[in-house]
Amino acid sequence: MDGSFGSSSGKRLTKFTVEAARPREQQYELSDGGSPLRLVVFPSGNKSWTVRFRVGSRTRKLTLGKYPALSLKAARTAAGIALGDIAKGSDPAAAKRETRERKSETVRACVDRYIRQWQKPRNRTAGEVESQLNRLLVNKIGGRDIREIAPRELARLVKNENRNNIGKVRHFFGWCVRQNLIDVSPAASLHCDDPIVRRERVLSDNELRAFLASLPDMGEPWASVYELIALTAQRRSEVAEAKRREFDLSAGTWTIPRDRAKNDKAHVVHLCDRALEIVKAQRGNDPDGFLFPASNDGEGAISGFSKAKTRLDRLMLAKLKEAARARGDDPERIDLPAWVIHDLRRTAATAMAARNFPIHVVERVLNHVAGSTTGGLIAVYQRHEYLAERREALEAWGTHLKALQS
Repeated sequence: MDGSFGSSSGKRLTKFTVEAARPREQQYELSDGGSPLRLVVFPSGNKSWTVRFRVGSRTRKLTLGKYPALSLKAARTAAGIALGDIAKGSDPAAAKRETRERKSETVRACVDRYIRQWQKPRNRTAGEVESQLNRLLVNKIGGRDIREIAPRELARLVKNENRNNIGKVRHFFGWCVRQNLIDVSPAASLHCDDPIVRRERVLSDNELRAFLASLPDMGEPWASVYELIALTAQRRSEVAEAKRREFDLSAGTWTIPRDRAKNDKAHVVHLCDRALEIVKAQRGNDPDGFLFPASNDGEGAISGFSKAKTRLDRLMLAKLKEAARARGDDPERIDLPAWVIHDLRRTAATAMAARNFPIHVVERVLNHVAGSTTGGLIAVYQRHEYLAERREALEAWGTHLKALQS
């Protein structure tokens, strides 16, 4: 590595010559007496100090700083230090470049890239992923180099977190490995000691009766929203964010587009008579509008499920107690075990299976692609959609719900 560069002739710069240097159409350099220290004058009038040197046969440039923030005297001192390092075999330009690159590989920068490049194009819940990663990583170690995060430190950061959030962290660091940002994931050994809890809640017929009997007291649009979720066995978000253009009233079908379906696969849902009545009742002038728009003329789709569900639970419990009283049972002994809206899908699937509809048909109704009958090779080679069988299954489920209301 050689610190010499350019001709050895020339006058040393003075404060006057530095200040007097005027911009030209093209940037140019003034040598400090033929030394590697150069004053670079830009067309904009800005000036900066650089040191030019060679590494083997290649020319390198190290920017020291801008003038006048870095004076001529300070620039000579900085150049002397840099040239001393060069004489010892180091490459300060490469070191500076590496430092700049390392700044772009902070945890904060990597999380931002992960959300923009991976999550948002693929995941409708990217906002939730971003929120959790900000809370767990960015707010605590955001300024740190991603390559410096050790497994033990990461384990402390996510201690006592649930399995879901640990999974988000593991997936993020796995992506970093695939992007060659890190060699090994520090999250590879992360685990959650909590037992895996698989939801098995299926509403009984008595609970379904109470559910259906409570809907009129919910008022609109909640009565229609909840009933349509039950009748179609589709996800809450898919019903809540449905657009009017997705429904073909003449064919009696609802097509959930690929960009709204959880598994990135467009899905056709048959509408039984009652479901079709509900959809037809949601009138609006905008065909591209939401079937259930936000209340009070707000933008977007309906929201507020948490409060509505609390009210629904209260109404259902009252209906169950009322039914118990009519049977001559003690209403105070009646309880409503906790349930979530997603349990309606499981309840519908259970009812369909009980009526001898094959599991592959039930999974198609639910738009599952990861089950034992629709995943893997079967998902690749079995393209039959069982539309007729799915229609029969949902009709049977709708008939069952109607019978519970009589």
